[in-house]
Amino acid sequence: MRPKLLIIQAFGSYANRTEIPMQDFGTQGLYLISGDTGAGKTTLFDAIKYVLYGTASGENREIKMLRSAFADSKTPTFVEMLFEHSGKTYHIERYPGGYEMMKKAGKGTKTANEYAELKTDSGELLASGSTAVNKEINYLLGVNGEQFSQISMIAQGEFLKLLFEPSKEREKTLRTLFRTEKYEILESRIKEDKKEVERARDDTERRLNSIADKLRIRFGIDSRSENDLPILLLSKIESDEKALKSIKTEIAEAETFLNELNNKIGKAEAHEETKKALSVAQSKLLQAESGEKRSHTELEIAKTADKNRDVLIKEKLSIEQELPKYDEADRTAKSLYDDEKALQKDKRSLEELKNTGKTLSIKLNELNELLIKLS
Repeated sequence: MRPKLLIIQAFGSYANRTEIPMQDFGTQGLYLISGDTGAGKTTLFDAIKYVLYGTASGENREIKMLRSAFADSKTPTFVEMLFEHSGKTYHIERYPGGYEMMKKAGKGTKTANEYAELKTDSGELLASGSTAVNKEINYLLGVNGEQFSQISMIAQGEFLKLLFEPSKEREKTLRTLFRTEKYEILESRIKEDKKEVERARDDTERRLNSIADKLRIRFGIDSRSENDLPILLLSKIESDEKALKSIKTEIAEAETFLNELNNKIGKAEAHEETKKALSVAQSKLLQAESGEKRSHTELEIAKTADKNRDVLIKEKLSIEQELPKYDEADRTAKSLYDDEKALQKDKRSLEELKNTGKTLSIKLNELNELLIKLS
């Protein structure tokens, strides 16, 4: 963080508005602030510390002491600062509260209220209010007000406090200053990993000792020396390997014998299958011969049926040839029947005529008789 412009008013020994253009001092990071006792050198440090964190640079100075005793009751107390940090420029201002000042309108006084504001150089508001600004500054600069006083702006007598404070407190301050928290986290993880590895090692040793005890019991090893156990185990392993090799040879011989026996069994099974197939073939042959006899009989029957079929065909043809004659006779019979019906009708008509004639003859005779009488 590098201050570029500091503006103070009614603050400490500065009753009027005062501007300190620190950007004119160069960018080398080192310059001298000198003056007589009481000239206001420490007040500048107080102003920088106050505008950033809301507290004075020394632990013996309170906020209410920062109000200038030379300022009139109409002039408010405030500090503004333009500063650069990590390549960006920020503007911060802070007004202390708790002191009495004249009202702008009317008579009487009022108690000033505390206020703070943090913006970018482009005017973007980052935080408003003392608590919010303090939080944002702590995050932005990476140190709190107490640490800032110890490492960035050491007031008179405060450096000795840093040197003689307890190691843990000094370590905490320096860790925050140089941002070594990640290394502390790494160290903590390494310690935890070491403990975990040591626990795993101890567990492995216990398991190995347990296995060694079981091996001694299993193979009847009396020696309790850990150096003798591997030699005895190797000897036992060599003996077991020889026994295993002998067993493998016996297994190979048994497998050869078993293969030969399986081949013989296979041949016997094949012979038995051949016998079964032959028996089935003979049975099928007998069935075929029987079927052949039946087929021969059926053939003879078929031949006889074929001869009868020829005779029937001839008879059918003869009947078919005679059918037209029967059809003509049938038509003639039908015609005769129709003629007979007509003849019967004519007979009836003739009888009716005869009867009519008789009736007319009788009437004629009656007419003749009547004529005779009339004449």
